[in-house]
Amino acid sequence: MKKIILTLALAGLATSPLLAQPRGRAVPPPPGAHDVAGELVLYGATDFSGQSQRVTGERASLSTPFAIRSLSIHPGDRWQICAHPGFRPPCTTVQRPLANASIIGVTGQIGSIRLLPDANAPTN
Repeated sequence: MKKIILTLALAGLATSPLLAQPRGRAVPPPPGAHDVAGELVLYGATDFSGQSQRVTGERASLSTPFAIRSLSIHPGDRWQICAHPGFRPPCTTVQRPLANASIIGVTGQIGSIRLLPDANAPTN
């Protein structure tokens, strides 16, 4: 009986998407991942479509000509998004692309936004 369970467990591991990757091949970026570090893209429709606006650096006041429905960020970037200008709360940190920004409470406009330092960067 133990032999059967171990065999089934090993069979399950062999079909795991992470283990099934051929060596030397890069793992594809997640859907909506942006290809430019330090740049975020806001979209007027879910699933990274519709009108778009690129944001780089800090924006203490931000407005778009469309309601924000999704956003794309570079893998490894962290952005602070605040409901009000001047980085006044409520604020949240985003570390991955969002195909539907409503899951973090964004249903229209963002008041302010800024790129946060790398959490893993060495400090002096």
